[in-house]
Amino acid sequence: MPRQTRFGLLLLILVIFALSLPMMTAAQSDPTPTPAPLTEVTAEPEATQEAVQLPGTDRPEPVDGGALSVGDTLEGTLTESEPAFAYTLTGEANQTVRISLISDEFDPYLVLQDADGNLIDTDDDSAGNFDSRITYTLPDAGEYTVIAQSFAYYNNSGAAVGAFTLTVDTIEVRRIEYTQEVTAELTNDELAADYAFTGEAGDSVIIRLDSPIFDTYLLLLDDSGFELTSNDDSGGSLNSQIGPYELPYTGAYTIQVNSFSRSAIGEYTLSIDKADMQPIAYGDTVELDITERGGTFFFSFEGNTGEVINVYAESTGTVDTDLAINDPYNYQLIADQDSGRRNDPEITDYVLTTSGTHTIVLDVISGTGSVALTLERGILPSLDDGAQEVTFSSDGMNPTRSLVFTGEAGSVVRLTLAVDSDNATGSPNISVMQAGSTLASGSGSYVSGLTLEFSVYSDGEVLVSISDYSYSDLTYSVSLETAE
Repeated sequence: MPRQTRFGLLLLILVIFALSLPMMTAAQSDPTPTPAPLTEVTAEPEATQEAVQLPGTDRPEPVDGGALSVGDTLEGTLTESEPAFAYTLTGEANQTVRISLISDEFDPYLVLQDADGNLIDTDDDSAGNFDSRITYTLPDAGEYTVIAQSFAYYNNSGAAVGAFTLTVDTIEVRRIEYTQEVTAELTNDELAADYAFTGEAGDSVIIRLDSPIFDTYLLLLDDSGFELTSNDDSGGSLNSQIGPYELPYTGAYTIQVNSFSRSAIGEYTLSIDKADMQPIAYGDTVELDITERGGTFFFSFEGNTGEVINVYAESTGTVDTDLAINDPYNYQLIADQDSGRRNDPEITDYVLTTSGTHTIVLDVISGTGSVALTLERGILPSLDDGAQEVTFSSDGMNPTRSLVFTGEAGSVVRLTLAVDSDNATGSPNISVMQAGSTLASGSGSYVSGLTLEFSVYSDGEVLVSISDYSYSDLTYSVSLETAE
């Protein structure tokens, strides 16, 4: 920088400093400045505070939606300026009402209050597909408040907008008992049906809902209307099954019969029974005498994430069976009908993805004779012994195959999957895990091969799970090598 320029800048700084001295002196001479009057605070902080209020705190009153009667169906629209509507519902004592809030444009949220504004019940997704439903028996005759809003607005995360439908109907709660089977019909006037039963804490129940006409949907509610569990298709085909499900308390429960679309009609059959849960352990074989047609047997075993299991059901006589494994939450993990010898069902080399009490479900479809059910720990092929082959079939049975290898901490390895047949392609999906953590994953569609390169976290067994979604008959060659 030229000398003249530096001198000019220095002179400018000195002038500014000299001008600021009187202001600094004035500030120092008044050590207790007078605070600004409170009346000068603007309203902006209040708007910020309201935007972060938690559910249940004071907030703008919902728009008055008017009167709501049992049997009504109302159409409305949430907007940014009208994010919630309050409706006055007049009901009768001991009347069981079902309030539904449905929308294709936002996630609905329902609130029910008594005449004094006290919270009675709320619901987010009990109607399925993010829609809301409250089923409640009114204790007294009089007025109640139904608030229709979005889940986002209720949780102060924005005002979702869109059209909605609000319906209120009264329902007849029928009784059903263990071992009972009921045949009835959903109609345009009754698109859902409720059945009450009394159970004991610890009862393992099986609830089935079948229909030859529509895709069924089944819910189990507690005595306050809260959803305990639900199911769509575990009953085979488009039928529903809950259980074996262990009841958490002694008292009243409600089974809700629905169609998956919530709009289908037609005949259905509902049944409930207590499951006779038999324990089985790795290495056990249980002999069953089948003297009557049909029936279901349930077996419980303790399994852990990463364990590989085999289950066989070998029958004699004319017995035809199906086999399934449910996880600790009663969701079906895998099923088989006749991929074993003599068309018996078997599940082999299946890797558990959860820890806890699992259930084996053996359905006797027809015939009499005997069934030998065997549970064993599987021994997986090891890539330590060289390249391995995994085979998939077009029927989609046993869609996952698993391999193992011994990993060394810090090593970098390359896993290669190649279709054995010339000009053939597959759609593989690979997951590599160690001690419950994912090391690598990859997938491809209609490819002749797939390669993953990854690091091993620690010493010990590494699990490689391979699935194929091309639904064709093909074999992969799987190899492992240390990466350079």
